[in-house]
Amino acid sequence: MSMIGYGIVAFAIWKLTQIATELGEIKEILTDIRRNIDNGLHTSPEFPKPAENLARAVTTASYSEVLTNSEPQH
Repeated sequence: MSMIGYGIVAFAIWKLTQIATELGEIKEILTDIRRNIDNGLHTSPEFPKPAENLARAVTTASYSEVLTNSEPQH
């Protein structure tokens, strides 16, 4: 019975080290994201514009043109 107990303790220690490693990697990723945002990299033209900005880009004329050229669906 003591062998099973030692095995469970060893497994728990191994699993805790895995969790600690994952948390360290997540912390590093979040730090990199924060650093990139602070440096203003999120506004570079490589990244797509937010949907709100894209919606503003649609003019009233082009929107009404789409509405008048669309066929009614039955």
